[in-house]
Amino acid sequence: MTARPSKPRLLLFAFGDFAFNLYWQSIMLFLLFYYTDALNLPIGIAATTYMVASVWDGIANFVAGVLVDRRREGTHYGALLVGGALPLGICFTLTYLPPAVQGGWAIASILGAHLLFRTAYAGVNVPYLAMSARITVASCSLRASEWAANATASSWPSVAVTAAPPLAATMLGRPRPQPSSTTLVPGRGGCLARARARISALCQRRAQYGIGRAAAPSSSLSASQSSGRTM
Repeated sequence: MTARPSKPRLLLFAFGDFAFNLYWQSIMLFLLFYYTDALNLPIGIAATTYMVASVWDGIANFVAGVLVDRRREGTHYGALLVGGALPLGICFTLTYLPPAVQGGWAIASILGAHLLFRTAYAGVNVPYLAMSARITVASCSLRASEWAANATASSWPSVAVTAAPPLAATMLGRPRPQPSSTTLVPGRGGCLARARARISALCQRRAQYGIGRAAAPSSSLSASQSSGRTM
């Protein structure tokens, strides 16, 4: 692509980064807690599943980059984006779909869905990133404008992803869950609840072992000394 794109077209192209980050921010912010809170997976299994998928993500991105560099001359980036859009959406849905089986097969299906999503995401996102460098080859100032537009577009999905669930719960008429001292979500309510529980436990231990009462004998001793001086 040698033609110089206009600024409005660059802005529209940057909305692709907004769409990609809707997927990515959801995986980063909610998926691990979905494993532990909704699927009731032990934290060790959930973290291991997430770690394996993250390692696979690096491999999938590398393979996708090699394949994009070795693509045929007649294959355009746009065709790769259009062809991979539907599989990416399906794999994202499978990632949040509760498993239909139990036991080890359930863990395997959860991991498999996560790996499929990482693979589909790499297969679409890597061509998009390569396309962003290709369309701005005309000038460095154009590339700076495209990067600025992409950075702006990629910063909004985190706000949208975090604000959408409470708004959806309010619109559906479902009460929001109250934070407890055992919640795994690192929200403000959960942190405050855990802090109150720890402070309460610390105070009980101090009272149990008599910590904090050592000042009483010294005060009584000083009172007796003062009364002795008056005599």
